[in-house]
Amino acid sequence: MEKRLRIDTDNKIHYLEFGKGEPLVLVPSLWVTSKSYVALGRELGKFFHVFIPDMYCGKSEFAHTATSIEDYMALLDEFIRRLHLKRYNLMGISLSGITVTKYLLAYKHLPKKVFLVSTTVLPLNIKHQRLTLFGGYLRLLYHNMFSLDGIASNWLWITDGLEYAWGHFRQAWTEGLIATSLEIENIKRLPVPTKLLFALRDEYVPREAVSRLLKVRNLEIETVDRHHGWFFRREGELVAKILDFFAGSESS
Repeated sequence: MEKRLRIDTDNKIHYLEFGKGEPLVLVPSLWVTSKSYVALGRELGKFFHVFIPDMYCGKSEFAHTATSIEDYMALLDEFIRRLHLKRYNLMGISLSGITVTKYLLAYKHLPKKVFLVSTTVLPLNIKHQRLTLFGGYLRLLYHNMFSLDGIASNWLWITDGLEYAWGHFRQAWTEGLIATSLEIENIKRLPVPTKLLFALRDEYVPREAVSRLLKVRNLEIETVDRHHGWFFRREGELVAKILDFFAGSESS
């Protein structure tokens, strides 16, 4: 179901809502909107009350362009508070996983648990970040060209991304700049139980990062021998992993 949350006269957050139960906020990744996560939202909606906000993108309306990851964090906090979400879970994918991680370290209204996919919580120290970003995006599309599911995923991302750029070109451009100029803290512990599903053939995050990520306390790592966006068209498989983690005992 499509909804809008009015912040003020000039700012309205468009979001998708699925299911009933414990709240789960899913933040879309780089250059796509909630449109790309409809299938995942429906699957998750069988078990959770799912919210997928368009953060400075899609059908949302905003008076200014977000110029830093902190702008996304502030809007995420506004969204959670305005909906009066109490005992909720949080999910980040790719770039939004970094937004979620930084949110955990900066804000007080924390979720019960966090699930991250195809991202990192530590600095990557990658040279030529813009080349890595655009090269990784091209490799991601290329790897999907050899299956019908992959082609369908490519079509979804490209059409969604083009619609995003058509409606908010300046923001789409700036989002790419944000993604290639991030400063990530070298943290030792996360404040809430967090799981990261790491794709060993990720086009952006090198697999060598796993050994460093394993040292972060309160962070559980599971690796899958897949590419960055493997879970598109395999939403059921991802949801099973999410359920397993969220249903597990609380850790400290």
